[in-house]
Amino acid sequence: MKCIHHHSRWLPFTAQARYSGPVLTTTEVAAKAQTTRYTVEREIRRGNLKAGKVGRQWAVEEAEADRWAARFQPYAGLRKRGTPAT
Repeated sequence: MKCIHHHSRWLPFTAQARYSGPVLTTTEVAAKAQTTRYTVEREIRRGNLKAGKVGRQWAVEEAEADRWAARFQPYAGLRKRGTPAT
């Protein structure tokens, strides 16, 4: 399989044909949002972050990653201890 070097890792050549701009891995997206790659993968599964599979890795367009990272709030769904649920 023909591969290309992209942002410090190798991706299959088909990744560039599938996406219009640069693509990032879940680890790179996590670094942008200052969270873990597991959180990024959970957000992909929930449909909050658009991504596609390239082989065994997730590929996220850089513009989509920037959009998601800008609005990502890691503790937005949690409430403080002792406060009643609404």
